[in-house]
Amino acid sequence: MIFAIGVFIPIAYIAFSGINDGIQDSDLIASDIKDTMQSQSDGFKNTWDYTFLTIVIAVLIGLLLISYYLNTYPAVFIIFFVLTILFSLVGGFLANAFSDLFLNPILGASLTNFPIINFILSNYLVFTTILFISMLVVFFAKPNEGY
Repeated sequence: MIFAIGVFIPIAYIAFSGINDGIQDSDLIASDIKDTMQSQSDGFKNTWDYTFLTIVIAVLIGLLLISYYLNTYPAVFIIFFVLTILFSLVGGFLANAFSDLFLNPILGASLTNFPIINFILSNYLVFTTILFISMLVVFFAKPNEGY
């Protein structure tokens, strides 16, 4: 989900920027509408970059809370550890796919407007590994409740 949102936002910015350019070039549209559209276009980058950061933090907190409140048998740790390795590998593949996707000059130029998205998705392997190891620690290091 985080990866899909991070890829969608720069692509949406390209579309929104194209619409804004068409509106600014049109003689049929009133100047107050042009001003409003330009201000929306100017704020698009910061708004969505920080919205993405908020989503990432909310997902992190949500997963850690879920990990804390779920009870499980400690022997399941090995299964979760293997899943952590698999999900980390998937995170590495997604990070490489992100790098390849934004080698395109148009998409790459759009991505420079979103430094937070660029940083998180370029280091997606590190973030997913830290997330899953944190989940393992929270999941299995909490006080034992009857097991």
